[in-house]
Amino acid sequence: MDDINFCPACGKNLGPGTAYCPACGRSMGGPEGERRETAKAEKEAGGRVSTATVLLIVNAAVLFLFGLIMFVALGMAEDMIEMYPEMFSGYTAESMKELIRQMGVVLLAAGSVGAAAALLTYKRRLWAVAFILCIIAMAIGITTVICALIGVVALYYLYKAKPSFRD
Repeated sequence: MDDINFCPACGKNLGPGTAYCPACGRSMGGPEGERRETAKAEKEAGGRVSTATVLLIVNAAVLFLFGLIMFVALGMAEDMIEMYPEMFSGYTAESMKELIRQMGVVLLAAGSVGAAAALLTYKRRLWAVAFILCIIAMAIGITTVICALIGVVALYYLYKAKPSFRD
């Protein structure tokens, strides 16, 4: 029987001792081919980690910004009640301020959780913790559509980058 091999990726017939498939470039084994494929996979995962990190930082920054805006809005609580009486009927100035204050605290907390997820992702540590923190930040920040969308995309890239995490 001949020593003819077939490429497991594309099915092309290969001659004996072929190191790489001439059609698709896949390594047929050996230490050099394994190193090359490992380096390629690491590069792809590194790009995903970078993308996830940037998205998580942007998400955290937006959440922090919205949280700070809530505290600025405290001074406008009475004006909001006067301008939109049908929307805020039943609210007093104090209850409106308390609601705005609570929203600000929640958004700042979500930003902190998102920042922690970004740090873990950047360091490629504790993938499961980073993933859960990303979900929490996204769930808390879901009141802002932009944060929810950024969070979903960040989760995708974080999921795809899992193999490059060290634990």
